[in-house]
Amino acid sequence: MLQQPNRLGGGFVPEQKEYVYIPGVGFPPAPKVAPQIIALKRTAILLGTSLLFYLIISMLLPVVLYGLAQRFMYRLMVGGVVSSGISLEFVSELISTVCYLVQFLVPFCVYCAVMHMPSAVAFPSRIPDSSIALPAVPIALGVSVIAGTSVGVVQQVFQQFGVVPVAPDYAPPGNMAAFVLYAVQLAVFAPLVEEFVFRGAIMQSLRQFGDTFALVISSLIFAMLHMNMVQFPYAFLMGLTIGYFVLRTSSIWTGIFIHMANNGISLVFTIVDPVLDDSTYILLYYILNAILLLAALLCAVFMLRSHRNMFTMSKQGSVIQEKIKYRVFLLCVPMLAVIVLCGYYILQNFQKV
Repeated sequence: MLQQPNRLGGGFVPEQKEYVYIPGVGFPPAPKVAPQIIALKRTAILLGTSLLFYLIISMLLPVVLYGLAQRFMYRLMVGGVVSSGISLEFVSELISTVCYLVQFLVPFCVYCAVMHMPSAVAFPSRIPDSSIALPAVPIALGVSVIAGTSVGVVQQVFQQFGVVPVAPDYAPPGNMAAFVLYAVQLAVFAPLVEEFVFRGAIMQSLRQFGDTFALVISSLIFAMLHMNMVQFPYAFLMGLTIGYFVLRTSSIWTGIFIHMANNGISLVFTIVDPVLDDSTYILLYYILNAILLLAALLCAVFMLRSHRNMFTMSKQGSVIQEKIKYRVFLLCVPMLAVIVLCGYYILQNFQKV
């Protein structure tokens, strides 16, 4: 090992940055990378545990609530709360909404508490710069159109191996009250809750290790939790897009607006689907996609001309090498367990051709 004189006293210190004992000198100070790796491991363990908590709740809570509903269904019918089979849709949708809120909010509120994250950090709610936030919406919707084409590409790739990925078919309820609750969950609860979790609690807690790292990992988790390969590439690309604009504006509201607009369009097509014939529906779909792509292009040009260094990430604040960060984070035991469980459920959503 090459050594150099210690200018602060006698003896030698190693030239390379190692936390080793040196006879006559003792232990030199640990390099800055060591405490960051320790912090990264701790964050990975806590986040992985929270994700496992989420998965457990998402598996068990619906079974418990639907079991309780069935157990007391006779009493509900006698009491007039459920008077017909149609109103059972509302009960089912209500249980689905409660499960959705609990499985997301409970684990990640606990995560924020254990991480000692102030609400202002986990949910950066400053008013975003309108010159970025407003054009960000059509740009993200344009990315959504492009990402939507990935579904067909992914299916074509897997067909070469004799299988095809499928996504769960969530048919909207026919009962009016149940449909209203379904619409509120899709257009309001989902943007608020998912942005708080993925672009808030998860991404903001990882920014200490670099914005790019935080953006990629939060988008990867966002994609994995969709539990199917059809939506995985779409969710990953949208996670990157929404997350970037949240970072750029330092406001979670930018992500919420984008998410609401994207889900709102999906809701509109769900509403008009039963009343339009196939040819009209397809024509409307392609016209809207063309408009969104054109609007995205114009907004991107505007932002490039009006904002310096637009669509570039800030310099990293971490001294850990990128490949080491991903390896340390993804290979901790709780995160590995999450990856294995999500991979298992993703594999269940494949069918033989």
